[in-house]
Amino acid sequence: TSIYALWLLYYIFRAMGEVRRLSPPFSFIFGVTMFTIIVMVAGLFAGALAPIPTAAIDFLLFYGLINLYVWTLAYAYAPSGQTYEEQLSDSEMQTISLDDTDDEGDSSRG
Repeated sequence: TSIYALWLLYYIFRAMGEVRRLSPPFSFIFGVTMFTIIVMVAGLFAGALAPIPTAAIDFLLFYGLINLYVWTLAYAYAPSGQTYEEQLSDSEMQTISLDDTDDEGDSSRG
């Protein structure tokens, strides 16, 4: 685990230099990710994520934090409504062009 911790610290410090160039939404996601990593590592060392939880509040806090983090990522990386509308209009255009084909010519092949 010490090799993993050193590897993780190396990449965190390396990423700190890149954060300055990120747009604000991605900086926020980076901050949330760093907070989650720090809390999870602290939880591992404190024994809060043991296979058999000793306190219900530890279980609730850490698994709640994981769920909140996953939902935050899902919201942050979800496509915008404008993208969905563009995709929908493109698929409608394809459907319309497929419906305009000559169906009478296909039935005479027989």
